[in-house]
Amino acid sequence: MGIINLQIYYMNCLHIEVLFLVPHIHFLSIFATANPRFAPLNFDMKKIILLLLTLFFFCRTFAQTSDEETVNELLITGKYSGHNLVVTNPDSDGVFCITEILVNGKKTDYTTNSSSFEIPLDGFLKNEMVAVQIRHHENCTPLVANASVLIQDRQFNVPSFAFNKRTKMIGWDMKDLDSTSNYVLEQFIYGKWTKIKELGTKAYMMSNTYPPVFNSGNNFFRLKAELKSGKSLVTPSLKVKIQDRKVEPKSLKVKKLLEFTDVTHYELIDTSGFFVKGGTAKTIDISDIAPGDYFLNYDGKQVVIQKK
Repeated sequence: MGIINLQIYYMNCLHIEVLFLVPHIHFLSIFATANPRFAPLNFDMKKIILLLLTLFFFCRTFAQTSDEETVNELLITGKYSGHNLVVTNPDSDGVFCITEILVNGKKTDYTTNSSSFEIPLDGFLKNEMVAVQIRHHENCTPLVANASVLIQDRQFNVPSFAFNKRTKMIGWDMKDLDSTSNYVLEQFIYGKWTKIKELGTKAYMMSNTYPPVFNSGNNFFRLKAELKSGKSLVTPSLKVKIQDRKVEPKSLKVKKLLEFTDVTHYELIDTSGFFVKGGTAKTIDISDIAPGDYFLNYDGKQVVIQKK
């Protein structure tokens, strides 16, 4: 009367697919109704169908919740001073805490099965900006023993700088800003701090909230205050964790318009590793680039697309 196909995906996905042979069930239901001695069959069948539907929707909900889990991440940024970073990597029953390290948005090799190691930065010039993302398991926290070797931008504090889960907006209180500085909202995107909104001075600021475009997973934001002296100050980074937005390109073979299912931050990189174009959009005109294969970074993911 029915087939239950159970598929269990480790960590992220539990799907129970209930595949009814609907015509058969409908026929048996009519048959049981028309023949009183088969009434118990009709009753039992209804209970079975109800149970299967309950399992189906429960497991769909469970799967969606599992898909929304995201990786934990530390972000350290600053200017290179000539020293490598030293990291302590705790383990539990032989499973080490750190899962991945990115330097300026690119994966870097490290000693995976070690409780302590260095992140090599010797390819950078002194005073060059460096951003290190350390991704790790949820139940542990790695330690950067000498994070101060990356020279930090001068910081200032905005206590009200926060993320509102209900409105999905970044916000701040005007009273925490001074009246002379020009303010900019920045987001950490693909290995660097990027201006996403010119806010202006306190007197001319149109709003104290902003709805950014998020990537799935971890997002980092900061306010920058540009002083009259020409120097600038930044707030400590604000970390915002977002559920999987399920953004995808509509096609991996494109002639003119590259379309996503929703607005996203993106980068196109050629096969030699050179930046081609990037920005924030739902539809991108790529008619001006040469045919060939390109790496497409979007929503924290990477695929290869073909420009025809």
